[in-house]
Amino acid sequence: MKLLIRILLVVPTLISAVFFIGTSSCKKDKCKGVSCQHEGICHSGTCTCTFGYEGANCSVPWRNKFLGNWSQTGNSGSLSGQFAVSVVADPVSVDSVMMINFDNTFAEPVVAYVTASDCLVIPHQLIQDTGLVEVQGYIYYVSGGNITVFYERLNVLSNKLDTVNTHW
Repeated sequence: MKLLIRILLVVPTLISAVFFIGTSSCKKDKCKGVSCQHEGICHSGTCTCTFGYEGANCSVPWRNKFLGNWSQTGNSGSLSGQFAVSVVADPVSVDSVMMINFDNTFAEPVVAYVTASDCLVIPHQLIQDTGLVEVQGYIYYVSGGNITVFYERLNVLSNKLDTVNTHW
């Protein structure tokens, strides 16, 4: 009888131990097979991307949403009419772009830097091909493929300041 009681007490304990060991070693690694690029880190099967990248596996640079040919329409300050602006990737840095035909007057590209997933900053820069114009501002990506552009340009020779708020 004592043997039967010992068996009844020991067997459930052994079964519980085997079950615990078996189930704890069977937990699936949710990050197995997940490849986070550009130094992204996988947490529970999802990539956490480093600054400048987004997407399921951190493969898409933030700046990509700004790249392409845009059409400027409308009037703001002394800017008027419709014209094309091209935004191209800066070959030197994944955090910057070059804008060609910016303001419809500059022959040399205007550089902008990514500061957030939906924002570019146009740092203060001197455009010499137009008779010394200083430009600086911001560009915001709005959902639906629209871009809001705000910048100031100062003609250094005439000291004329224009503020431009437009959409591409």
